[in-house]
Amino acid sequence: MVFDQLGVHLNQIAEDDSYREVITRLILWVEDEGQTANLIAAVRQANAGNLRLRDFENQYKQRRPLILLLSKKVVEPEIRRVLVDILAGLPVSESFKGRSVFLSGIPGNLNRSEENARLDLDKIIEQLDGLGRTNTGSWPLVLLIDNALPYAEGYSRPTAILQAVRSNLLQLYGDI
Repeated sequence: MVFDQLGVHLNQIAEDDSYREVITRLILWVEDEGQTANLIAAVRQANAGNLRLRDFENQYKQRRPLILLLSKKVVEPEIRRVLVDILAGLPVSESFKGRSVFLSGIPGNLNRSEENARLDLDKIIEQLDGLGRTNTGSWPLVLLIDNALPYAEGYSRPTAILQAVRSNLLQLYGDI
């Protein structure tokens, strides 16, 4: 079922461990890969009559806002580098908690780096690029910039660049 629905062999995700370990590693993997909803759908399809599983799926959908994947990434490498440079230069970005503020209102679990600010920001932008609108109608990268703009106040160059990248993103998303 894992291979049929997710395209990965279970033994690539979890080695021959106890059942509990395999399930734990599978859950961690699907969360990291953003495949939780796909796994739940696959399990539901295999167990269509299971009412408890149906209720779990409904609760999961209500608690986890939906983000649709786009067919392509929109941020060019140079723009991503500039965005990372600007965000990393903001004092709030020095701490992991400060960088986490940029993700307010953006659902999902991202692969992050607590130790390295630039790597963390690069990973965040890379993962948000290519995501579609949330169920609230917002674009995750635009939300990230909106969250960063108040911290750029008083710095004219970062503010101007963030606003320009925001406008550029909205144009690119309008073409999708």
